[in-house]
Amino acid sequence: MTPSSLFLATYTPGDACYEGDAWVYPQMSRYTAEKMRALAEEQGLACEEIDWPHPRQRWVAFSVALSLPPA
Repeated sequence: MTPSSLFLATYTPGDACYEGDAWVYPQMSRYTAEKMRALAEEQGLACEEIDWPHPRQRWVAFSVALSLPPA
């Protein structure tokens, strides 16, 4: 990613995180907000939740850590 890149994604929140490596369908893999931030940090990225209402999913923005715009 370049400093001006922004990657938007959704995830399904849960109390625990999916730890497998297989495709899960039609069930959902769930993750905590802390896990999403940790995954971003492992790649040198920032992760910011976006306030976009959805009944089951949360939106997040991934960006190069030093260039993430305020939410």
